[in-house]
Amino acid sequence: MKEFPLPIELISFDVHIIEKSNVEISWSTISERNNDYFTVLRSFDGVSWIEVERINGAGNSTERIDYSIIDTPTEVGLLYYRLKQNDFDGKSKVFEI
Repeated sequence: MKEFPLPIELISFDVHIIEKSNVEISWSTISERNNDYFTVLRSFDGVSWIEVERINGAGNSTERIDYSIIDTPTEVGLLYYRLKQNDFDGKSKVFEI
């Protein structure tokens, strides 16, 4: 069976409260292959997810790339975030919380 390399090599995914109601979500890759875009997802229960924002990927890269967004959720409470990576061919991978 032929193995294909992963579309991205994710080296970090961090979430930090930067102000009372602002959350910074940041991640870094060290390689990307056919990477169309990332989707940042948020949940209050770890089950139901909503899209926070889409960020264009680099397409193809063999260098470190750092990404970040600021989320301003209107609800108060425990939040969960995760990252979804989407290829140009429509395939996607959802990373762990």
